[in-house]
Amino acid sequence: MGLYARYFPIFSGWTQYTPVIPKQYWDVYSQEQRIKWLCMEWDRIREYLDRLVGQQNDINKELGDSIQKVTEQLDKLQAVVDDLVNQMDDIDRTLPTYDPTQGKYNSSQDTNRNMYRELAVFGARTAQMATKTVAEAAEHTTLETAVVGNLTIFGDHTPRVTPVGH
Repeated sequence: MGLYARYFPIFSGWTQYTPVIPKQYWDVYSQEQRIKWLCMEWDRIREYLDRLVGQQNDINKELGDSIQKVTEQLDKLQAVVDDLVNQMDDIDRTLPTYDPTQGKYNSSQDTNRNMYRELAVFGARTAQMATKTVAEAAEHTTLETAVVGNLTIFGDHTPRVTPVGH
């Protein structure tokens, strides 16, 4: 230790900092630095919110596209269901069945019409039944009237062919 050093006190004994700049002034920002820091933080927040909005818009667009695709698929399925319902409505008329009156396969509508015509050859007609009273008509069943009424009620042994009226 030098001759003069022993006369000066050691700073670490009474302060841990150099006495040139007091600690209270260290890391202190000026007004301009504070405004700059606030602007930078606000800019980061604004950019973060812009990204959030962009992501939400992308999600909404994807969701809208997905909903549109599902709606299109549902419309296609509804068209298929409607087509199947129409085919099921038509199947009883267009189903090929054996027609014993013709001796061949025919559409079920024509087969049923031909069978009814054959069964109704002895059936009573509406004009004939109009000549009977209610009490006289009540003596016979509906099935008898439709199938063999011409024979059993009116005594006509001649079969009549029902006209074809498509």
